[in-house]
Order: sequence, then C-alpha cells, then structure tokens
Amino acid sequence: SSDVCSSDLWLCWCALLPMLSVAPRRLRGLFGAIVGTVRWAFARRKAHCIAGGIKAGLDGSAPLDLSPTVRCCFIDSTKKSLEIASYHRLAAHGLDKTITITGREHLDAALAEGQGAILLLSHFGSNQMPGAALALNGYETTEISFRPEPDGSVFDHWVHERRLDQEDALPTHFLRLGTFLRPAFRTLKNNGTLLISGDGRR
Repeated sequence: SSDVCSSDLWLCWCALLPMLSVAPRRLRGLFGAIVGTVRWAFARRKAHCIAGGIKAGLDGSAPLDLSPTVRCCFIDSTKKSLEIASYHRLAAHGLDKTITITGREHLDAALAEGQGAILLLSHFGSNQMPGAALALNGYETTEISFRPEPDGSVFDHWVHERRLDQEDALPTHFLRLGTFLRPAFRTLKNNGTLLISGDGRR
C-alpha cells in the first residue's frame, strides 16, 4: 500500500492539518472516503498495479472485477493517513472511539510470568495504533519496525518528516530496524510489551 501513499495526499494533509486535527472522527472518515475515491479515479496506473498484486496473491482465484476492492484500498489508505493528524490528541479516556482491545487477558497472563511479552502485528490498518493503545492503558511498549526513507524530492522528505513528527507524539517507543536492540531487551526485562510489525512503520 506504500505505492498508494504519495505526496499529493500529503500536500492535502499538510494544508488541512489544523482542521483535521480538531475535526470529529466521523468527519475525517467522510473526508478520507471522498479524497480516496478521487485518488482512485485518477491514479489508474497505481490502481492497475494494486489489482495485479491482488490477482497474483490469490493465484488466479480473484474475482474478474477488482475495481471495488481497489477503490476500498485507496479509501482505507487515505483514511489511515488522515488519522495521523489526530495522533497527538489520543488519550486513554477517548481511545475506545478509535481502537478496541480484545483478548487483553492473554497479554496479562503472559506478563504475569514477569518476562515481558512479544506481540507480532499484521498491517491491517494503522500498525501504530496497537502500541499506542497499550501504552495509554498503562503498558510499557516498544515497537520494532522498518522506517523507510523517502527517495524522492525535497518536498517528499519534508512531508515524510512531518508525518514522523505526528507518529512521535504517540506514547510508545519506536525502535528502527537495524539499530541497536538494547531498548528491546530492556523493555522485556522491565516486563513490558515488545511489538514487531510485519511490514514497517508507515
């Protein structure tokens, strides 16, 4: 989905950040659906690439018309990207409107042994949210993830840094893949939770 996230979206995001940061979640979702649909309508090459990836992944069993699925991919990617504007406003008392934690008893049972816990994440939606949700509920969390570097224009780099600024507002520690792993071991030693995301910090 990184092919879906491009600077045109981030130009829109940066321009509307003040409004999006205070807008109700439902309004941000509606705006994301509109922008995502517009991007899907104009980014035909990207849409074709995504459809090809889906067909390859399903080994020929994909439906003939993948347009609705690809359109949803653009919409979901846009909504997730726009959610970043609200990261700094996340708080424990309102977290249930953004993410629901189920099965916490399994994590608590693992932590009861006093050696920490390792959680593996699949990137279905915002992979930053689980760590933030756990941290806001009192768990010490560190997330190991790949942090891709932009290789485009100066504007791409600027947008990339603004996005990371928003992610850094989350109450969890991101540990870049390839750096020294001592913080990860320290988290486990402190009986904390170590999260490993499958495809990186996006």
